[in-house]
Amino acid sequence: MRERNIMKPKIIILTLLVLMAVAMIPVQAMTITMANPSGVSERDILVYYFNGTAVGLYNSTSMIVLPDSSLDYIFTMKPLNSNPLEDPADFLVNVAFPFVQTNVLGLLIILILIAIWRKG
Repeated sequence: MRERNIMKPKIIILTLLVLMAVAMIPVQAMTITMANPSGVSERDILVYYFNGTAVGLYNSTSMIVLPDSSLDYIFTMKPLNSNPLEDPADFLVNVAFPFVQTNVLGLLIILILIAIWRKG
């Protein structure tokens, strides 16, 4: 009975080690499809070789086909530039509303603290 209790931790540790080894296997992709989770705006993706040479400029909803799967690549998202004076609707949709959605809890706490400070 004592042998059975010792074997269970060994089997669990061995299973965890095998799962970790399988999870750490490197993978390669020749085709990458990126989806825009917010669906609000289309972002540009700049793809570079690891040495800094540009591969291309892609849209976040397009399919990116890598020329060579054995090379390393760098993916960068081109920042959105939005001027509220030139296009207020674009600024609200792409900058203001996402900022409020992301930071709603912090903004709510700030408003509550301002209300408490005003009353006191």
